[in-house]
Amino acid sequence: MMRGVLRTLALGAAIGSFGVLSTACGGNVRTSDGSSTTTQDTYGVVTPGPKPKQNSEVDRLSRHDGTILPHAQLRIVYVGTEGVDRAPLQDDFVQWLVTSDYWSTLEQYGVGNASMVSAVTVPREVIAPPSLVDEKGLISVQDLDLRIGVMVNGSATEQPYPGVAGADGYIVFLPDGLNVALSKRNDYVSTTCMDEGGYHAHDGSEPYVVMPPCDKGRSTVAIAHEVTEMVTDPVSAAGWLSDGDVSKNGGEIADLCNHPVMVEEREVTQLWSNTDGQCVPYEQ
Repeated sequence: MMRGVLRTLALGAAIGSFGVLSTACGGNVRTSDGSSTTTQDTYGVVTPGPKPKQNSEVDRLSRHDGTILPHAQLRIVYVGTEGVDRAPLQDDFVQWLVTSDYWSTLEQYGVGNASMVSAVTVPREVIAPPSLVDEKGLISVQDLDLRIGVMVNGSATEQPYPGVAGADGYIVFLPDGLNVALSKRNDYVSTTCMDEGGYHAHDGSEPYVVMPPCDKGRSTVAIAHEVTEMVTDPVSAAGWLSDGDVSKNGGEIADLCNHPVMVEEREVTQLWSNTDGQCVPYEQ
């Protein structure tokens, strides 16, 4: 999701066998040129310091009919084999993230601190059996989301994978060499890592984040981006969303900013604050 400046989410719906609606990362931050003060063009507000919202300003994010995750219990699911293709562990970062002062920005949207339940590692074949992966190491978003749904919820013929169920939301780290084919236009296939940094989705029962196997997909900026969006908009475009920004960048809380900042020596993304009327934390 990151290349110098964090890349922004482009809204993309993918409907699979579970009726999955997903929101994926993509696009570049564009700001106005020819001015000594950075101003907003379409998204990616980067400001030099605090600029309190005026009373007359309309809140950019609005609450829709969907639910939020006010005090979520989250579980990390690592896919692969330790020491072979499993992603580096991110337990410590996620634990910090969901109880940090940075996370407190979400309180204005009704989301308080989250908690972590024990992480679990599952074999690659649980969500990506060889029959579903092509010669380029790609699995379709529909097939992957179907398999994630079975892993968490089970199906008519399969039980949930042991130790996975029981959380309010999931953060799934894909193994090395496995990417997701998100969409196709003519002969071009949009994929994670090449075009998108990750996505969050909902299978009709559980929300989850999918983080792909590349630097931008496994970075702390990408994790912060997707997890904050999952808890404020778990059923994509039904929770907190900026309707006026959907066609530009996705319109969720991190999409509107998508600029990396350091917080307590950790790199995260700025988030949109209705209270402040701009992206926070402010750049120093």
